[in-house]
Amino acid sequence: MMAQFLNRLAGQVAVVTGAGCIAENIGIGRAIALTLAKHGATVIALDRSADAASVTANMILKAGGKASAIEADARDLPQVKAAMEKCHQQFGKIDILANCVGGGKIGGAIETSQSSWQEALDLNLTSAFICSNAVLPMMVQQKRGAIVHIGSLHGTRY
Repeated sequence: MMAQFLNRLAGQVAVVTGAGCIAENIGIGRAIALTLAKHGATVIALDRSADAASVTANMILKAGGKASAIEADARDLPQVKAAMEKCHQQFGKIDILANCVGGGKIGGAIETSQSSWQEALDLNLTSAFICSNAVLPMMVQQKRGAIVHIGSLHGTRY
């Protein structure tokens, strides 16, 4: 029964932000990228670490999928716009944006500095706004597209 779903995203192009992983584990962004590729999407692994994005893209390629890696900091609008334009030029469209960037230092209101708080907001919220802002004009022009924002329960474990 599950086999019928494995190519349901064939022909679609998906950009996954935070697709690299800085730790030994797989990470949410990498897992989303691998899953989208498993379902037939061409995946663009976008991460602030070119090496981490390349590892994800290579994992997809070795499994027989289609992927490429792009280095861009999801908190930087000019970098993200350039990355999205490069994807659009290379593939002709962007059907899916999966915003998977996230993280932050663990701590409560007393222990957390204002700069740490701002860093967490930029990483978890501003990045999603910037990436959506960069891709939405393309999706509106295409008259279709899907944007998914991914969060984690990690922040509730303090």
